[in-house]
Amino acid sequence: MSDSSKKNRFVNKPYYQGGNKALDKFIKDHLQYPEDALSQKIEGQVQLLVDIDYKGNVVAVKVKKSLGYGCDEEAGRVAKL
Repeated sequence: MSDSSKKNRFVNKPYYQGGNKALDKFIKDHLQYPEDALSQKIEGQVQLLVDIDYKGNVVAVKVKKSLGYGCDEEAGRVAKL
């Protein structure tokens, strides 16, 4: 099987242009910590499942691990950006 036919048969894994450092910077620049979470001193991580179409657009976001207090919604908002 030639290399060109292999490329056509497999879906490439999505990546953020600029790598993980650029993705971390983007998240830090756009994330706004929810007031409810601040007042309740909530910390942790929200885990998301993100569906991305063939053009790289986010088409669906689902919360896999929740924190509540507005953190889930904020994580979803940033993921859609």
